[in-house]
Amino acid sequence: MPYKKRLALVAALGTLLTLLTPALPSAQAYPCGRPSGCTSFELVSAGASYDWYPVKHRYEFKGGRTEPKEWEKSKGNSKQYQQNGMLTLVANKGKHTKPVTSTWTGRSHYYDKGRWETRMRMAPESSGGNPWMVEVALTPVSKKQYFCGAQDIHLLHWSPTEPSTAQLDINTLPDNRFTMEKKLSRSITNDEWHVFAVEVTKERVLWFVDAQVVANEPRDKALSGKKFKFQVRLIPTAPGKVQEKFRIQLDWARYWTLAKPNSKSVAAPKTDLKTNRDACPPVEQQPTSPSTTPARATR
Repeated sequence: MPYKKRLALVAALGTLLTLLTPALPSAQAYPCGRPSGCTSFELVSAGASYDWYPVKHRYEFKGGRTEPKEWEKSKGNSKQYQQNGMLTLVANKGKHTKPVTSTWTGRSHYYDKGRWETRMRMAPESSGGNPWMVEVALTPVSKKQYFCGAQDIHLLHWSPTEPSTAQLDINTLPDNRFTMEKKLSRSITNDEWHVFAVEVTKERVLWFVDAQVVANEPRDKALSGKKFKFQVRLIPTAPGKVQEKFRIQLDWARYWTLAKPNSKSVAAPKTDLKTNRDACPPVEQQPTSPSTTPARATR
C-alpha cells in the first residue's frame, strides 16, 4: 500500500476510535466545594461529598522516611515515618503492654467542635503473634480529662475478630458509650483504603464512612464539649504477650470548621447507648449501677 494511503488509513482509524471512546473526566471535572474541583477518586470523602471546603488544617504526607512534623509517636517497640506520601506507624513484633499511638499535635489543631476526616489503610506484617485492635480517635487535649478513654470519640474502632466491621464510639462521663457498627463490603485490613470522619457540634455528632453518613447522635449525654486532639492507636489484644508486627498508614488527615452547612441530608439512625466498662472517672462521678458491657482496652 502506498505511503500516503497508509497515512490516510491511520488518520481515519484514529478519528473512529475518538468517536467510539468516551471522554475521560478531567482532574477538575467535578465540583466539590473548592475552586480547583475534585477528581472522582477524591470525591470518596465526606469533605468533598458534603461541601465542607475550604479546609482549615490539612496534613498531606511526604516520602523519604522522615519523621512527620506535628505527629508525635508514643514510646515503645515501634517506629513512625513518612513513606510514599503516607504517615506510616508500625508496631514491631514483640511483647507490648501499652498502645502504640501517633498524635496530631499543635495548639492550632485543638477544637471542641468541627469536622475531622482521614483516609487510611492497615495490615499485619507478620504472623505467629497476637493481633491488634485499631482506633482512630478524638481524645481530650488535657490528660487530666482522659479517664481511661471515657471522653473519647472513635471515628473507627476495629477488632480483628470482625475484619469488615467499622465501629463508632462516643464516650462521655461517667460511663456512657454511644456506639454504632457498620458492616462494609470490603475488609478494613489487608491494605484496603477507607475514609472515616466525624462532625462534632453543640447539638450532635455525625459519623461518616467512605463519604456516606452512617450515624446521627443528638442526645445531650453524647456531647461532652471537650477540646479534642486527633490520635491513631494500635492496641495490644494480649498485653505482655507477643503481638504480631502491624502497620497502619494515613494518606491524609484534615480538619474543617462548621462554617458551611452540609450540602445534602445528614439524616441517619441514632447510636445505641451502652455502658463503657473501660471508663475510670473520678470517684464522685462513678456509676452506681453495675455495668453490663464486656470490658475493652482502649488506652
